[in-house]
Amino acid sequence: MASLNPSLIITGRALTVSEPPRPPITRTMKTIIAIDPGPTESAILHWNGLCIAMPNILPNDQVMAWLNSERSADDVLAIEMVASYGMAVGKEVFETVLWVGRFDDRWTVRTGNKARLVYRRDVKLHHCYSARATDSNVRTALVDRFGAPGKKASPGITYGLKSHLWSAFAVATYIWDTDNKGQVSVPAPLHRMTTD
Repeated sequence: MASLNPSLIITGRALTVSEPPRPPITRTMKTIIAIDPGPTESAILHWNGLCIAMPNILPNDQVMAWLNSERSADDVLAIEMVASYGMAVGKEVFETVLWVGRFDDRWTVRTGNKARLVYRRDVKLHHCYSARATDSNVRTALVDRFGAPGKKASPGITYGLKSHLWSAFAVATYIWDTDNKGQVSVPAPLHRMTTD
């Protein structure tokens, strides 16, 4: 029984000779846990380069409890960080920054690793090539890359993402891409096919 090279099979369809093969996919890479923090609740999800797991918007106390539970030291925590642009800010911004510090401290104590603080400007430049991009532009770039969310009967990778979960996903993919140069985040797992 001869088997086809799995790098030439994508979702059950063989690539033609004119299509370049994809770079290798390493499934043993770290999981990115991304948080888009807020003053009272935060969006959190896992990204392993292939699928989103456990997307939730939770009260910050529950996020702290979750970070205190068993986690692998191989996982990477990425938190969107607040940046100063010289404008006056209110109480909510300071409370959000306080939670960022709490999340980072809890992660460091639990795993021995510091959280990766990611500025929104870097995420915008990465996904949209412009610091002037809006959240809507970033969401559109993610949909263009990973496909439409789909419906309950046929969900896409981003199915179920809403509001701040899109920002958490943008942070996760930014960290994944910068840490795994040469690797590909694909929109669906590869299917191996064999021929008789």
